[in-house]
Amino acid sequence: MDNHSGSCRITQTFVLLCTGTPINRLPIMAKSVLDLYELYNLVIARGGLVDVINKKLWQEIIKGLHLPSSITSAAFTLRTQ
Repeated sequence: MDNHSGSCRITQTFVLLCTGTPINRLPIMAKSVLDLYELYNLVIARGGLVDVINKKLWQEIIKGLHLPSSITSAAFTLRTQ
């Protein structure tokens, strides 16, 4: 098993455990699978989703996920994934 498929399996398992709902397709950002577990941890570390939205902390989240800052719609995409 390569590292990418292992990461996908962990992401799918994480979403299933957190929501009780399996995901049919993995979210993609910057041509790679979005690490939902890391996204969750980054958001929780900043007080949760409401705080991240109200305090406009999406740029910190984007940096924490090592996404290119050139993605102008990254904050919107992260909220809607």
